Amino acid sequence: MERNVTSSISVIIPNRNGAATIGKCLAAALASRHDNFEVIVVDDGSEDDSGEVIKGFPCRLIRLAQHGGAPARTGADQISAVKRRDEAGSDEG
Repeated sequence: MERNVTSSISVIIPNRNGAATIGKCLAAALASRHDNFEVIVVDDGSEDDSGEVIKGFPCRLIRLAQHGGAPARTGADQISAVKRRDEAGSDEG
């Protein structure tokens, strides 16, 4: 039985000063066998080299200016707003 999976999946990874571990996390997430997915890292005001590590991977990075304590929720709100804007823009062209 074949399944036609056309839905897109967003993997949202919160990060706060995780330079030592974020590379392994991203490598594991990007090893998915699912064809239609994106990886989004929400960085909660990291003060280490997390951003440099994350830049080495094909993912979207959302940086919060300062530590807010709830990066995934805050980032998910930002992601939803960006996706709504992108979808509205694609209807115009």
